Amino acid sequence: MKNSALKLLLIVSLSLNIFSLWMIGYVQFNQPSQYTPLFGSLFNEKEKTDDYLFARLTLDHDQLKEMYRISVPYHFRRDKMRNDIAAKEKDLLTLMRQDASDRKAVNAAMSELSTMRETLQMAISNHILEISNKVDSRQRDKYFDLLDEASRKGRTPLNV
Repeated sequence: MKNSALKLLLIVSLSLNIFSLWMIGYVQFNQPSQYTPLFGSLFNEKEKTDDYLFARLTLDHDQLKEMYRISVPYHFRRDKMRNDIAAKEKDLLTLMRQDASDRKAVNAAMSELSTMRETLQMAISNHILEISNKVDSRQRDKYFDLLDEASRKGRTPLNV
């Protein structure tokens, strides 16, 4: 009886250990890997949805250098604008949450938020045009095809 109980305990222990190792392996190898690009936030490596679109074009070395020269500062400015918009949205919700909301303050905050969003959209549009002006017609067509593809995947074309 004692040997039977020990054998059963050994089998249960081995089963739990094997299951634990399987779970660790599953989590480790089936989770999408993440990486942080040099200039940007955390992205999913399998999808690379926020990668520079021009990197998928067939650019020569000089064009590629020029694209990075244009895009890196732009992406910093764009991210700062997005963060400022998120902070302003939070402030707006704080204003609206108050028991006695001041309509003038809420309207002023909404107006400022609209202006900030418009500025961001203009910066994005200008960046797209600047990129498209630096490439030849075949590359431009491919670039706009990539923008269109990104919009079909749930990203707005202006989210570049």
